[in-house]
Amino acid sequence: QALSFSMAAVCLPCVRPSPMAAVDSLSSGLVAAWKGDHWEMDDGFLSACSLSASDFDRFVKRWWTNHEIWRNVIACELGRMLGAALCIESELGQDWRKNLDAWTDDAFTRASEGCSTPPPRPVFQGQLAPVSSRILRTMNMKPSQRAQSESEARRPSWREQQAAAAADAPPEAQPVARQSSSDAMEELRACPAAPIVNVKWGTTDAVFHASGGSGGVFLARVQNGVVCAKPGSMQAAGEFMAVLLAKRLGIVVADLRVVEVASTEGLQAYEFLRAAGEMVDGHNYITHVHKLRSREFMGVVEYVSGFGMEGMPAHQHLSTHLGKPDLWTGLGRLMAFDILTNNWDRLPIAWANEGNLANVMLGSAKGLVVGIDQCVHSIVNDEGRQRYLERVEAVLVECRDGPGPNLKRVAEATYNNTAIQLTTLEFDAMRKGCVDFFREVLRLREANQLSGILGEVTQEVASTFEAGSVDVGQWSLPGKCVMIEAVAETAAKVLS
Repeated sequence: QALSFSMAAVCLPCVRPSPMAAVDSLSSGLVAAWKGDHWEMDDGFLSACSLSASDFDRFVKRWWTNHEIWRNVIACELGRMLGAALCIESELGQDWRKNLDAWTDDAFTRASEGCSTPPPRPVFQGQLAPVSSRILRTMNMKPSQRAQSESEARRPSWREQQAAAAADAPPEAQPVARQSSSDAMEELRACPAAPIVNVKWGTTDAVFHASGGSGGVFLARVQNGVVCAKPGSMQAAGEFMAVLLAKRLGIVVADLRVVEVASTEGLQAYEFLRAAGEMVDGHNYITHVHKLRSREFMGVVEYVSGFGMEGMPAHQHLSTHLGKPDLWTGLGRLMAFDILTNNWDRLPIAWANEGNLANVMLGSAKGLVVGIDQCVHSIVNDEGRQRYLERVEAVLVECRDGPGPNLKRVAEATYNNTAIQLTTLEFDAMRKGCVDFFREVLRLREANQLSGILGEVTQEVASTFEAGSVDVGQWSLPGKCVMIEAVAETAAKVLS
């Protein structure tokens, strides 16, 4: 049997103390109820949370054994969420979550012994997250993100933050005004990029959903800028691998961090993205945000300001760079990285498609040319891989000797998307960027460092997606490495 939860049964008092007093009461109550490495579903814990035992009795079927252990496990899961928001490290010590996790893991194992089909741990976390949020909202708080490591510097507690802000409390957030997609993007471009670690999901006040082939991406405006949340696609491991490899090889791309949706952070991100106001009139992103909850993983993606390489903004921007090699050299390097990783969804240099120049960001503070939405694609069929390597060889010959049909296809895509006609200077700069990048890769290969980089990257990707029950590319990592090594070997034939 599985646990049966009913959130409607969790009732909070209608009359509440002031926010400052409520924060103080909850924090001191949790500290007093702490048993050294866990909480128990006793009077002290229930009083601190303003809940009753009958609320939690409903969570466990009466025919279950080990009822007391299950109630204590539930108390620990709820206490973890509340304690993380209150930053109670100063009272319980920096290792309180580590000790709590160890106790809860053992208790969960003991409780499961009496169940033929024990519930998965995410069930507790998913169902208790709204309870935690409701408790915190009674004191005008929102859940803060769980610390990324036990060595993280201590943050000010909520009591300290409330006291500091008491003299000059900001006004309550107003509903977001509906607007067009173009106006919404223009408003977001004026915002800085928020860090992708320690994301302040609880301060999300507006969300814009940018559609895309793999589910699109959510642009969330939080307290310190804009951050993106991307539902995990069936190529999530390849996308993460591409970002890690790009950073190792000196290619500027949007950074990416992978989060389990069932984790504390993943559930909070989902909750606050769902609750935030829509920026675009008639742009029903709620349907899309539910897709986020259905995935095992989500990507927290760095927001890149600027605009894609298409339309009038790109035309005006590129016009100022005609005759100047830097931007075009960067574009050539990005193009070479795509060839190395078989990332066909950008510039159509080695693929018979129209390309997707929206994945080339221009006018960004991060760099002259920034790649977004990249992925490492393998070709498992020997004949298909050989055909691709032949195209790679033809492209590199053009980059070495002079433009041919492949580079002209890039020029055509550039003109179709930006109305910019490339000249010999732009062609030469792109060719140089491509050749320079591959020669750097070949130097790593000759020094036996490329295989080491691939090994470290794949190890990090594999460990990140280890808990996944569905293949999102993590089971084909060796094939991706074989593909990259084969492209490097082809480049050596042309450029050595």
